[in-house]
Amino acid sequence: MSTIARRSLICLLWLGACAMLVAQQEAPKWTQAIENGDFSAAENMAGWAMRGEQLGAFQLVKPQDDGALPILAITVEKTSARAWTMELWQSIKKAVPKGSTMYISFDYKMSPGYSFQFYWQQETEPWPKLLSLRLTEPSENWRTVRVSVPVHTAFAAEKTAISFHLAEKIGVLQMRKISAMIVPENVDPETLETNVTAVLGGDFHDNEWREKVVNRLEKVRKVPVRVVAHRGEEKAKDVKVTLTQTARPFPLGVECQGALLKPELLLDENLQKLLARVRAFNSNLSTYKDKVLDDSLFRFVTLTDAMVWRENDLWGANIDTELVKMVREAGLSVRGRALLSPAFRYLPEKCREKNGDALRKMVMEHVKQMCRRHQGTLEAWEVVHGGQDYNELYKTIGLESLSECFQVAREIEPQAKMLLSDRQALTAISEDPMLDMLELADWLVNTCGVKIDGLVLSANLRRLDVGPQSMETRLDRIASQLSDIPIHISGLAVNTDEEDLQGDMLRDYMLLFYSHPAVASVSLGELWDAAQLNPKMGYYHGDFTEHPSLGIIRKLLDEDWRTNAVLATDAEGAASGNCFIGDYRVTVSQEGEEERQFTVTLPPLAGRVDGQIAVQRDGVTVTHGKDVTIIDVKVE
Repeated sequence: MSTIARRSLICLLWLGACAMLVAQQEAPKWTQAIENGDFSAAENMAGWAMRGEQLGAFQLVKPQDDGALPILAITVEKTSARAWTMELWQSIKKAVPKGSTMYISFDYKMSPGYSFQFYWQQETEPWPKLLSLRLTEPSENWRTVRVSVPVHTAFAAEKTAISFHLAEKIGVLQMRKISAMIVPENVDPETLETNVTAVLGGDFHDNEWREKVVNRLEKVRKVPVRVVAHRGEEKAKDVKVTLTQTARPFPLGVECQGALLKPELLLDENLQKLLARVRAFNSNLSTYKDKVLDDSLFRFVTLTDAMVWRENDLWGANIDTELVKMVREAGLSVRGRALLSPAFRYLPEKCREKNGDALRKMVMEHVKQMCRRHQGTLEAWEVVHGGQDYNELYKTIGLESLSECFQVAREIEPQAKMLLSDRQALTAISEDPMLDMLELADWLVNTCGVKIDGLVLSANLRRLDVGPQSMETRLDRIASQLSDIPIHISGLAVNTDEEDLQGDMLRDYMLLFYSHPAVASVSLGELWDAAQLNPKMGYYHGDFTEHPSLGIIRKLLDEDWRTNAVLATDAEGAASGNCFIGDYRVTVSQEGEEERQFTVTLPPLAGRVDGQIAVQRDGVTVTHGKDVTIIDVKVE
């Protein structure tokens, strides 16, 4: 090599080294957010707070081998209903910037039968959880937990903390190498290894939250009832009063793929992907219809395929009227999804050839055609679905097209409810989709004058991004800003490998929704695992045996949240109870006398005022007072 070539090569290498050095200096670094995570500080447990030694003991075991790390051994000898009464805790002493990722890891061993909970939480009452994790698997060998949490709100130093809650079970836990790294925003959190099922933005093991929600449910969904029986001018003692609830005003619905209600449709060339998914369970296809159209459990059905414009154009238009009729004949109502999803993937291919006025005209003609075809047969239409997620269509035809869809549909179907449907406001980690939805709804209502009869908010949790506590906060925010618009929850489902855990999580979500005064209904997501893209999110296995979660929901609705009471009047002729709102069959009987039977509807206390007029008929007077419903009945 010549001297010139050698010098040129050296120069290039030097420049490359300088460039790498500059890049390393400029690249944001990962930052350790806690101190003494390996317990190696001179003061042993420096940085850590421990409490609850009356329930057990903390012991730092120093290593025998050179270079080995200390181990914290935690022995729990007494349990507590509140696991935080024995706790290992450390404040995050660094600011956590928005857009970064908190990457948490630690090693543990634990004895059989033991379990513990880990949180990254905010340090303000009621200590909202940014991450919750429950570990239950015993291990004689070291296991490493790794989990990443995208950060969507900036936190100042000492405004969050990590916390191990330890007193749920008796046992021994060993820990080492605890780390909480702040990863800069240029690192995609999806590239960080996660090896546990964690809940972001909430906690499914918060008994205090659950107790609060159950108490609110009692106030929102129950009313005091007083039955007064008399014979002429005398009070009637020992009269048996049976209150049997026959209906509830909080309907449960289900979402289904209409093509599976008529299995012969799967021969259509446009349905081959669905056919391939369910092919292994062809012998069970006839069962699908019976499960979906179960009027003992469900009150309405949302068809998620046949009415979507693209699918309707390809195959649904030939069958959607028959599918609606099938559902209605089973005693269920139908909610249509959707008159418009403003993304080209939900539109027929022919729409791509149009632009401007021509495309807008096609959209409105589609809305008119669908409303006319199903006029008088649908309980509600989701007029716009995913309006803030997809904008490519109204970039072409104008944002005003969304309000026009509502207006056109209302003119043709004045009796049907017109709904705004959203995909992410409740389920995204960030609150930005919720804020976008609120902005869209506010614009439709207050700028365009659109009457929205309800919001449909998806709770289809492919990832456990938002726990029930954070979801409750969002529901409160939405209800406060759109106070006159009821909320309908759609697609409720949880993706997890553990069926018992799935049931527990769905119980908490149902508790939240049923207790929230703004929520008017819930619909479950696709029931059948075989029909799912995420095959563990259903409520029936491929052979149509139930997931435990469906039994939990059925028990809540048919037993826990339903009143069937037998009362007896006292010396004053009165009997009192606390009953869930809804329709009742009331039976009044006394030994040796003719039984009386009548119906009563118990409305919620919200909205009641004093001085309401009593309703009288056939010897029964019903007064819905501000604080109590009084049923006055004559016995013969």
